[in-house]
Amino acid sequence: MKKILFSSLFLLITATIFAESLPVVTIVNNIGKEIIAVVGGPTDADDWEDFEIIDYNHRRNTLSFQLLEPLSKVNRYDIIIATDDNELYFKEDVRITRNTQITFSRRDHTGMNLADFIDFADLEDEEPAQPQQPASTVQPPSASQQKRDLLLHEAKALLGIPYRSPSSPPSNFDCSSFVSFVFSKLGYTVPRASSAYSTTGKVIEWKDAEPGDVLIFAQSAGSSRIDHVAILYKKSAAGTLAGSWIIHSASVNTGTSFKQGNAVSKTGVVITELGLRGDGRIENEYFYQRYMQTTRILD
Repeated sequence: MKKILFSSLFLLITATIFAESLPVVTIVNNIGKEIIAVVGGPTDADDWEDFEIIDYNHRRNTLSFQLLEPLSKVNRYDIIIATDDNELYFKEDVRITRNTQITFSRRDHTGMNLADFIDFADLEDEEPAQPQQPASTVQPPSASQQKRDLLLHEAKALLGIPYRSPSSPPSNFDCSSFVSFVFSKLGYTVPRASSAYSTTGKVIEWKDAEPGDVLIFAQSAGSSRIDHVAILYKKSAAGTLAGSWIIHSASVNTGTSFKQGNAVSKTGVVITELGLRGDGRIENEYFYQRYMQTTRILD
């Protein structure tokens, strides 16, 4: 029965990502700290990538991430994780299979923090001087964009945490305590009550909305009473509300609108797509039809 249940969970998780041929790896966190990032790549490769965390189970202290290459091409990886105090932990030459589970503990500590790693990586990448090339037209991310990226990174680190009202962050969240907690990671103080968001930040038009802005939803379509808040995760390719993704703490089964989070309950901290029908009991048009406004809090 346990084997059947595990297989079902694995299929549910892999159904939420676009390339089913790419394996999902589970990390068991025995460090006692929050993992905020997973980086790595094939052993002996020159370049490493930032792996996307697709599921975080705080009760079991596990998280899952997706590899970037099929196992038919690569099956040995170096993995490095960063914790919420910016300390780094390292596993070298890990053999990856379809059901790989990697345990990180304090003995895997590198003795380096994130700043040390960045400086070290920069030194390793230095090459002998080359003939001067025309200046690149590619500009580094602005301070505002970096702040938005960091906000979404903090939000994604909470995926899978259950919904509860009243809540006790970070063990559980309701919709407003989730938004408040995420913004507090960047030093912002925002309300713990969704109703207070009507006077928080700056109201902007949807066409100007960017990931990291706060979306406010009414109690029912056409109502002026605020009932739900979420963070805009990704705008649709067409720039429309329908098809855009939000990250939020949901009390209802988000059905086929579910993208990432707890793939079994599809509740709690999840990423969902606006405008898609759900499972019949509730539909994500429940959020889409109740959209009120977008508020900008990040400066």
